[in-house]
Amino acid sequence: MEGSASAMKGRSEWDQQATNLKHLAEAYGATFPLPDGATVRRMNDKETAGFAAAIATATDRFKNDLDKASTLAKPDRDAAKKDADVLIKQANAVKSRTSDGKLATANCGRLLIRSPSSRRLSARTRSPP
Repeated sequence: MEGSASAMKGRSEWDQQATNLKHLAEAYGATFPLPDGATVRRMNDKETAGFAAAIATATDRFKNDLDKASTLAKPDRDAAKKDADVLIKQANAVKSRTSDGKLATANCGRLLIRSPSSRRLSARTRSPP
């Protein structure tokens, strides 16, 4: 093939398309080109609302189970319930906003930030084996 790669026919169109694909990949939290075997997925509003509802339901169940945890000190139980209330509130906010078709990026971020603390909370409140 004669000439440089930049002189190839259609090169400017490919460069523009590659830029567009890189921007699209960023929206999906990926890179372009994708590494071998990589996949990307983006959840729609209905799926996001469903997961948020499931988180709220499970956290509410966990909160109710705290009352049955007789080995847990009252201050720890109260702190756990308070954390659970915050997580439920965040999950319900995500569900409400996505169900209404509103942007919920910030709400999802806050929910994700709260989720690791709830896992630590759950581990802390379990009875020893």
